Amino acid sequence: MVSSLEAKGGDAALIASLRIYRSAIALEETATLEREEIVSNVLNWLVSPEGGIQLALRVAVTLGSLLGLLIVAKIVRAWARRTFDRVPNLSKLLRGFLAMVVYWLVIAVGLMVMLAALGVNITPLFALVGGASFIAAFALQDTLGNLAAGLMVMVKRPFDEGDYVTVAGVGGTVQKVSVVSTTVTTPDNQVIVIPNPKVWGDVIINTTASETRRVDFVLGIGYDDSIKLAQETLEQVIGNHPRVAPTRSGQSRSSITAIAGAGTFAMAR
Repeated sequence: MVSSLEAKGGDAALIASLRIYRSAIALEETATLEREEIVSNVLNWLVSPEGGIQLALRVAVTLGSLLGLLIVAKIVRAWARRTFDRVPNLSKLLRGFLAMVVYWLVIAVGLMVMLAALGVNITPLFALVGGASFIAAFALQDTLGNLAAGLMVMVKRPFDEGDYVTVAGVGGTVQKVSVVSTTVTTPDNQVIVIPNPKVWGDVIINTTASETRRVDFVLGIGYDDSIKLAQETLEQVIGNHPRVAPTRSGQSRSSITAIAGAGTFAMAR
């Protein structure tokens, strides 16, 4: 009754006095109980419809609602991912990020609906979340900067998962991009995590963005070897290689320059 009076906006002073009165009576009754009476009261409360049974039902409903909410959120995330996959201009990174946003939005809305259904007043919760967000914005400025940089990477799409890139002085294959960092695997199988502000604030070289690329090699031969023979051999090998792109005239798009003094060849293809 006191809780109902408070929920309906009753007088605060009257509610406080009633709570004090109720606590005093409950304390006095508990102090005068014998051990057998305490055990009997606990057992009676556990099996009463207004006591233990009602609490067990609420716990079961809460756990079932949480489990159902997680299942629904996963189903919605899978549906959202399939929907985003049909959009041709979205990168894999942005599709994954949007699917994650949908997942957490479903969980947040579902939690609010579940709390409201259980009779919990969620109005103070909004005020608490708003105040906590304001404080977290100042405390997590660097993290928010990482988030903004990660969003720029996902929206502008300078690279995608599986691309070989050189960012922040590190070259490797992009494995994953989160809202705070980019994970790159180098050719020697080192996993490097780069904060997104360094990725977005530096020069980005996407090697796999173009199917046809120029590759330079420097090969050395002995001083007693024939430069002419070596050059002819290299031109023949490069010209017959299937990965060398032909020109419009059908010739191999490659060039070999001999440096006789150093005994080396500079090849570009």
